[in-house]
Amino acid sequence: MPDSGGHFRRFRLPAGRPPRVGIVAKIAAAETRETVRTLVGWLERRGVEVTMEGALADAAAWPGRSAPLAGIGTGQDFILLLGGDGTLLAVTRAMGEDQRPVFGVNLGSLGFLTQAPLDQLYTGVEAILAGEGIIDGRATLAGILVRNGREVARQHAVNDVVVTGGAIARVIGVRLKTTQGFLANVLGDGVIVATPTGSTAYSLGAGGPVVDPAVEAIILAPIVPLTLTQRPVVFSDSEELSLTLRPRGGEVYVTFDGQASHPFRPGDVLRIRKSRRRIRMLGVGEQNYFRVLRKKLLWSALPPKRAPARPPIPPHP
Repeated sequence: MPDSGGHFRRFRLPAGRPPRVGIVAKIAAAETRETVRTLVGWLERRGVEVTMEGALADAAAWPGRSAPLAGIGTGQDFILLLGGDGTLLAVTRAMGEDQRPVFGVNLGSLGFLTQAPLDQLYTGVEAILAGEGIIDGRATLAGILVRNGREVARQHAVNDVVVTGGAIARVIGVRLKTTQGFLANVLGDGVIVATPTGSTAYSLGAGGPVVDPAVEAIILAPIVPLTLTQRPVVFSDSEELSLTLRPRGGEVYVTFDGQASHPFRPGDVLRIRKSRRRIRMLGVGEQNYFRVLRKKLLWSALPPKRAPARPPIPPHP
């Protein structure tokens, strides 16, 4: 069911039965198989019922209960994920409307969504099982692609919806409208429509603002616009944006979270609005978004101190 709760709320396990946990991991990561085997034994000794994602169960040669990715959340109290942000995006996409809380342990690079480092895996799970987990609810976007008056695709995005050209670099033209009417024609490499969660993803690289996920907003960022006065815009989350592709030649695609892509043809209309679906990120302790930014983006890093230098010795005459 859609999560209509606030931005942060306490996570409680159901009483009267053992906890149920689904496990998903990035199989290609070097640490995955050994970590998962040890983790499952540790969980089962604590009375936790484990369901492992099917491909992971095969890779780890685990004979216990397994489920396909699309059904990994069914009946689970929370999902324990070992991987990067891409893995988390894939899991939340697969769960659809039945979003379960996800405790993400980072095996990737930056890890804005999978924030817990691997060395905090067991302490984090212990805290969650003890009732100390905090759910961070994040807004998502819903995109509908309409062609000749007929819906041809419907997708959701946690980070962003991106309109860009194909393999050959060409300028594309997109006509933008809001609920208040025509906004602008954008000529450039494309357009990004992002959530606050996605403000630190592709949108940030395109010059978009960093937006606290607690702010209910929709961000629009042109990608390398030819008109330099066209800047990123932050809209109320009550807006619905309509993007229409103008005829200019070449292939154009609309991509959701970098994972689902559809051809975007001249005359097509892409309608983007805030979705009723919210993902539920599970963490422990104080949830401080700006502390994460300081760590991941190195905002507090100072130039290295200059080492003391010995006075130079003048050359012999």
